[in-house]
Amino acid sequence: MSPLCKHITTLIKLPSIIQAPMAGVSTIELAAAVTNAGGLGSIPVSSINLKTDFPTFAKTLYNYSKLLNNHLNSDKLMVNLNFFCHKIENNPTSNEISNWCNLYNKTLPNLNEKIDSKISDFANGNISFKEWETEENDSVLSKLFSFWEDHPELIPNVVSFHFGYPDKKSLIRFQHLGIKVLVSVTYIYEPAKIISTYDTGLINGLVLQGSEAGGHHSNIRNEESNISTKRLFEYSIKEVKNLDIKMDLIPAGGIMTAEDVQYYINSGASAVQMGSIFLATNGSNAKPYFEKLISNSNLNSDKLPETIVTNLVSGKSARTIKTPFIEKLIENDNELGSEPLPPYGYRYKAYKDLKKKEKDNIEMDLDFHLAGANYAKMSLNLTPEEIIKEVTKYL
Repeated sequence: MSPLCKHITTLIKLPSIIQAPMAGVSTIELAAAVTNAGGLGSIPVSSINLKTDFPTFAKTLYNYSKLLNNHLNSDKLMVNLNFFCHKIENNPTSNEISNWCNLYNKTLPNLNEKIDSKISDFANGNISFKEWETEENDSVLSKLFSFWEDHPELIPNVVSFHFGYPDKKSLIRFQHLGIKVLVSVTYIYEPAKIISTYDTGLINGLVLQGSEAGGHHSNIRNEESNISTKRLFEYSIKEVKNLDIKMDLIPAGGIMTAEDVQYYINSGASAVQMGSIFLATNGSNAKPYFEKLISNSNLNSDKLPETIVTNLVSGKSARTIKTPFIEKLIENDNELGSEPLPPYGYRYKAYKDLKKKEKDNIEMDLDFHLAGANYAKMSLNLTPEEIIKEVTKYL
């Protein structure tokens, strides 16, 4: 058992620190460094198509396992595998595509050519676990679980789901292999809904993602519907106690210091999930941007840009750095009347395709820099191991 588990007496016996998956930012090197330091590293796998590219999934787990120290005492692969589990979206309409083109043409007027639907085929660039639960893809899930049965050393200790959660049949299959299941929630009534929907043995814990969290939120729609991490945690722990059930509660969002970690663990959290604190460390694909951003501020947080929640880039609400590009996108969307845009997945891929095509032609930073509201508290020049040691010093 990890030395960071001394406070945990609940179902999963998690390390006190779970590294947030941070799709597109985190790597297996970051996840392994966190795990080797006594936390629990997370690997986002939502971008891997299990139907057409299963070897990449298998190779990812294998390569990660080779980075772990031999002293780790677990009969499972010490990792949290994170899947997206949003509803399966319909193809965008011609009107939605036209609106998207108008928005980006207005936001980026200096393009060599106007954007039209030919810029992107508007294919769905995101994969939901729910796709593997359809009758036509049942063989995909069977292949996944058969793979783990044949390679028990690669069975993850934990799987987590974002934007939703699997059906009961899938949850039973995870539990059959001894895999613990975490589900992300963002609304105050979601914990009670999940608890009442499933036997508590099928879902082991809730990642309580407050509004301060960076990146994509499960169901949050805008700033007005925000609920803080602290309030969501307090409500959820009260709900669990009232129902007298065992359910791991894992606050996430705005947690950046040893004092933050100490507060939640001492208040009954099984662990905390931290993401933004790792943005500028080794193994983070976002390290160059945040190192430069924070260094240029001379460590004066008042000079750093604020964060904002928007769904305009991807189709789902996410907290991001408020860059000139993001500001202009929001301003132009308001001027155009906030017309319907392509759904998540399709919209996100169209944005990524456009960014890739125009990155050398446009001086404006077109990137989508996801970060938590308290990102300014991150420290530069710390390794993942040093971060884990620092934030757990009071435990």
